Amino acid sequence: MPPKRANSSTESLHASKRLSSDITDEQEPQIIPKSANKTSWVWDYFVEKTDGRVYCQYIEKDGENEIVCGASLLYKTQTSSMSYHLGDKHKVFNKKKEQQLKIDDQIKKFTPHKEPKQQYLRNGLTDWLVTDGTLKADIGAGYQEALLQMKQLINETCTYAAITTDLWTARNNQGYIGITGHWLTPNMELYDILICIDLIKYPHTAENICLALVKKIQELHLNDKVKHAVTDNGANVVKAIREWDGVDRIACTSHTLQLCVMKGLPERLERAQIEIANLNKEITRQTLTSSDRKLQDSNEPINIPGSSLQILRTIADCKTRWGSTLASWKRLLELKEAIKRTLVTLRLDSNSSTIKDWKKLRKRYLKDCEWKLLEELCKLFQPIERATTFLGGEKYCTISLIYSTLESIRFYYTPLIEDDDENEEGIEDDDDELEDDDEESDDEDEGESKSDEEEEDEQRIRPNVTTRQQSQQQQSQHQQHQQQPQRQHHQQQLNTASIINKVQKEIYGALFDYWNDPPMAMLLATILDPRCKKTHGWPNELRERIKVELKVQYDEIKPQNNTQPKENFSNNNSSIDHFHAYIFGLQVIEENEDTEFDNYFRTPQASYDTNPFQWWQNNKDSFPVLYELARKYLCIPAMSVPSERLFSDAGNQICEERNWLKASTVTELLFLKRNSEYFNVFK
Repeated sequence: MPPKRANSSTESLHASKRLSSDITDEQEPQIIPKSANKTSWVWDYFVEKTDGRVYCQYIEKDGENEIVCGASLLYKTQTSSMSYHLGDKHKVFNKKKEQQLKIDDQIKKFTPHKEPKQQYLRNGLTDWLVTDGTLKADIGAGYQEALLQMKQLINETCTYAAITTDLWTARNNQGYIGITGHWLTPNMELYDILICIDLIKYPHTAENICLALVKKIQELHLNDKVKHAVTDNGANVVKAIREWDGVDRIACTSHTLQLCVMKGLPERLERAQIEIANLNKEITRQTLTSSDRKLQDSNEPINIPGSSLQILRTIADCKTRWGSTLASWKRLLELKEAIKRTLVTLRLDSNSSTIKDWKKLRKRYLKDCEWKLLEELCKLFQPIERATTFLGGEKYCTISLIYSTLESIRFYYTPLIEDDDENEEGIEDDDDELEDDDEESDDEDEGESKSDEEEEDEQRIRPNVTTRQQSQQQQSQHQQHQQQPQRQHHQQQLNTASIINKVQKEIYGALFDYWNDPPMAMLLATILDPRCKKTHGWPNELRERIKVELKVQYDEIKPQNNTQPKENFSNNNSSIDHFHAYIFGLQVIEENEDTEFDNYFRTPQASYDTNPFQWWQNNKDSFPVLYELARKYLCIPAMSVPSERLFSDAGNQICEERNWLKASTVTELLFLKRNSEYFNVFK
């Protein structure tokens, strides 16, 4: 028995050992905490366990579920397998560390010097930092350097020059005068340079304007070179140029066309203009209020082909520029469908403020006849808009194209003038018809106003006839009510056509009034343009007068450039030649004085796409005298647009936040900005 007991205890011991080993095998490996020496970026996605392997903890999203990758890799000391796994399976790569160090962290590492040296370093650092004073000093120095370069450029390249000038009042109520210079270099390159934008003494009288112009021109040594000035039609500016000796004034084509348009708008359009302006203001007001979102929603479906503009807004109407009025009208036509959608959207809203906006917008909404009139006016003014845009360039010749452009505008406004009286007669006839209809209806009313006894007697005698007449009268009245809206609609159409023809006629007459006597400089520039020198369509009297004037100026310059007649000697020194020379004299070939002048008009006219500046550069040896005259006249701009664009830049500089800028700072800033193409002083 004792041996058996010993055997049973031994067996139980072995059984307990086998059970413990099975439990150990079934336990999972444990995660080893990340040590400090594991600095690689891959440890952000892997964990190491006690079984000598690493496991990927990258989380992938499957819809709303998150799944841990759990891939197992053998790990000893290298992390390349983990990096390859992240890049290949999960497209995760090592992000480069930020190389830019923060200045605060670096300053903390500095060891301060002793106080005297530390103060010296502070002063040096202060001088190194850029402040507003530093900028103003650099701008002032750059302005002085650019001014010297301009004087040198004028001395080397300018023989004749033209200027444009205008006045402008800034937001701080300071008055400025702007002057731009234009000339052609010996290589026929057109220079367009800002001469100045300076304060001008108040009041802006002709005397003060003339003094400011002469002073600035003399500072740049241009007083003997400026021959023409392009300005608007302001009385003070016109008088100032008239008092300036040796300078001829040319009216700005854009401003003069504006006067023609304003003269063409009759008083009968005043109410329509007010209605259009009120609608424009109402749309602008609602765009800035709570209805902005609705206006934008109504505007989004409207896409303009070839344009990236998605949200269209109204354009402000400026009284001094008719172009802004036309642009405002065109934008309203583009927004017409959006306004209709807005009306429907606002009407469906139950909000009280929105309903008020709907009522105001509905009240301002134009009638169909007013929309039609607006559309016809935009079409009518389109030629003037194209002419203004075409003649407003600064980098090509424009002065020589004014006369031809005006002739084309006159031709456009000519056809419908004769029909104007017929349309007015048609309106009168239509009104007479309406009056006749009213008289007939009155007669019928008088015929119907009979006594009751007479009606009863007639009914007793002819009851059927009376009933038939009453039915006919009712039918005729019903037809008249139906025809009345048609007559009114027809009358509105006739009125629209009459207004358009009236405006067209007034503009046509204004074109002759303002350009009845074209400036001589404009006509000379036209005949010196190789594209227009044949003067097709010009009156013979005008053509001959311009040629005579050109010949006079040609003769004034010619003695300075004319060479002596060349004597033609034979190279053969034989005694026979000397004998003939002794008897007949030396053979001298004298060139005809008018050869250059006549040959210029004999040469074919250049095509319309020819650059006149390049043409004169290529032919200046053939026509040296006329070449100098071309430099004198072809540099003149057709409009004073450069001055207006200058003031647009000035308005951007003197904004509400910077309306206390010194006038000298404004002058220097704009001078450097506008002339950066010619003078780069900050290289």
